[in-house]
Amino acid sequence: MKNKPTLASKTNVKKNLNIQAEIKRQAKATAKLEQLEKELNTAVARFEKNKSAGGEDVQKLREMIHKIEKEANLIQDKYGKPDDNKGSDCEDKGLSETEEYKEISRSLVVLPDLSSPPVTLEAICYNGLGVFLLGNLVTGLVNYLVYTMYEGDESAFIYLWCYASVISGISLSLYWFNIQLKFW
Repeated sequence: MKNKPTLASKTNVKKNLNIQAEIKRQAKATAKLEQLEKELNTAVARFEKNKSAGGEDVQKLREMIHKIEKEANLIQDKYGKPDDNKGSDCEDKGLSETEEYKEISRSLVVLPDLSSPPVTLEAICYNGLGVFLLGNLVTGLVNYLVYTMYEGDESAFIYLWCYASVISGISLSLYWFNIQLKFW
């Protein structure tokens, strides 16, 4: 039984893809702002050096600094400040950028349709009393054959795994072949 993604999960995926695209745009804007900041620092340093030395055209440097500042302001107006997470659900939850990325990555996974229960649960409920009695019998058998108190962690885990597999396997087989254990 394959679970189909629901309309709600498709909408969440679309929303999260939009959020990811916005994060990428902001990352590009941040990189551009950092580049402009370096250029601005270089231009200011050259301006300070040439202002006192009377070298390169000071007016040209002023125009360059003004142009860089104007471009940086345009980017900040368009994308917001780099530290600004406008409209982010994760900001409301108090998550950091790394946690926000993990939250988006987790929510990009298509969730199963939860309107129907898992098959194993259906199988156990299909023969509830029979599975309960089988579980009691298998527990008694394990306690009779194995001194569980003196077993190591690995072997205890193997016994539990086998126990769960036997009970689940039998209940799933009965469910698969539509065999219902009702004698009353």
